[in-house]
Amino acid sequence: MQNKNINRNRLPQNNKPIKKERKKSFIRKRYKEIIIISAILVFFLFSVFHTEDTVILNSQKHITTETAESYIFTNSEYVDLKETTPIKFTVKEGQKVGSNTKLSSSYKIKTNKYINDAIKVIDWRLKNKSYESREVFFRDLSELEEKITSTQDKYDNAKSSNNTTSINKYGASLTKLKDKKNMMQKSMKYIFADSATLKKIKSELKSKKSSKNKSLTISNLNFSFTGNIYFSRTGYEEVLNTNVMGALSKDYFDYLKGFKPPSTKDDKSIIKIVNNQCAYVCAVVNKDTYVEGEKEAKKYNKSVKKNHDLKTDGEYYDYLLTRVDMLITYPTIKFEDNDEVLDEGYLINSMDYGDDKKVLVICLKDAFDHLINVDKTKLNIHTNEVNVFTIPKSAIIEDGSKKYVYALTSGNFKELVEVKVYEEGFKNVLLKPSENPRLSNNMEVITNPD
Repeated sequence: MQNKNINRNRLPQNNKPIKKERKKSFIRKRYKEIIIISAILVFFLFSVFHTEDTVILNSQKHITTETAESYIFTNSEYVDLKETTPIKFTVKEGQKVGSNTKLSSSYKIKTNKYINDAIKVIDWRLKNKSYESREVFFRDLSELEEKITSTQDKYDNAKSSNNTTSINKYGASLTKLKDKKNMMQKSMKYIFADSATLKKIKSELKSKKSSKNKSLTISNLNFSFTGNIYFSRTGYEEVLNTNVMGALSKDYFDYLKGFKPPSTKDDKSIIKIVNNQCAYVCAVVNKDTYVEGEKEAKKYNKSVKKNHDLKTDGEYYDYLLTRVDMLITYPTIKFEDNDEVLDEGYLINSMDYGDDKKVLVICLKDAFDHLINVDKTKLNIHTNEVNVFTIPKSAIIEDGSKKYVYALTSGNFKELVEVKVYEEGFKNVLLKPSENPRLSNNMEVITNPD
């Protein structure tokens, strides 16, 4: 019995020391795994409560536009055959016709009538030598418009009161003023011609006279070029004609701004030819608007004038039309019309218009049939097209005058990159790839840096 008690007393009374030892041994063997698991858990919790969002860079075209009052200049001429019954034409509206294309198989014309009309305009121009000054011409034309409006009001009042004396008086004055305006506008065709040139043209016209009735062709109607045919006019034919492009000035645009085209409702037998080789858009934009290619166009203007002894803008425009090889080197500019049709042309000039505006002169590049008879309209001018990265404004870190972003490089390492901001909006910032060579497509940028 005593031995049994002794043996019992030698047995451990408690197994806790053994368990503690085993636990310590387990921790020693697994400490690496525990540290890794703990780190993963900490990173997971950090990620949950502190996520760094990113945006993937993808360059896209950014277009800046400005809605501009615009004038479309075409090279056109027209005649009114003064017929009351419809003419049976063998050609369709908008069709391109040659100089000897028969426009009607039955209608004949007296060519002398249209030659005499042209000579009448030249004689008027020769008589009014003061209009060799374009400034005087447009000033007088603007004043004439005001007189016509005032006289028309007086004539209408006289008619409403049935005052015969006043009706006759203001009616005669109105006819005289309108005839003068009509002659002035028709004479704009010869706005740059001197006396010697006008006399030469007059002599050439006289040599074409014939007593015989001739076929209805644009040659026999004394048109000076071929093109597309139309059977109506808008009233802008003289004032928005390419032959007055060299007269572009503040006075001229002031005149165009207030110009009221004459009524064309009584026109019954108009034939109009539009030269399909050239047309210009003159768009009035804010003077401080940045226009891509504008500086280059101005530089070309000066260089071409100097190298080819061109004295005026009119000579410059005419010269470019004969040198398509030179024209295609000019910067291009796009614009949209009211129907959202996108057109493109060469930016060939820019000129100041008053204190706060400038006029962009665009030589049309593509077919412009859809712009014929549009004349004065609003166009959305693409003043600048540039490739950009778009990132949230929150991604920018500012340090004094410098700006930075955190970009993720290969291996997902964060790198602080200095950036040059092209344009800053309410929510986003635009960066030009060309100005930020350390950024590239598909690179990630952190949008919520600390």
